[in-house]
Amino acid sequence: MYSDLQIVNGTVTLPVKLVFLSHAKEDARFIRDLAHRLLQDGVLAWFDEKELLPGDDWKRKIDEAIESSDFVLVFLSATSVSKTGYFQRELKYALDQHQLRPEGSRYIIPIIIDECQPPRSLRDIHWLRTDTSEWYERLKRALLS
Repeated sequence: MYSDLQIVNGTVTLPVKLVFLSHAKEDARFIRDLAHRLLQDGVLAWFDEKELLPGDDWKRKIDEAIESSDFVLVFLSATSVSKTGYFQRELKYALDQHQLRPEGSRYIIPIIIDECQPPRSLRDIHWLRTDTSEWYERLKRALLS
């Protein structure tokens, strides 16, 4: 039953993808619904509302989650791209982590959830727009392929 699980340096690697959901708190309703949908399709989503507990060092927990995730989904909205604060820090940290991964690997997936001007730092990474009917299927394909 466990013969198909990969063991690397004594650690069992589960055949499940983990994604970090980077978003502005104003977009949390959309993100909450998506996290639930991803879970139904076998993708674990690290979502601050669910994962952070009272007393946690939230900055450290978020950094660790970004580092250990297979993908970082960056949700771009008019609010998130114009907001000063932690969303911008998460984006910068995810971009730093992207630099540590093999060239050409898919790690950051920018997702545009409403009309906005995406940051220049993401201009070389192909975006996904939620205003198309097949956006979720394309996201699943990117995560599971």
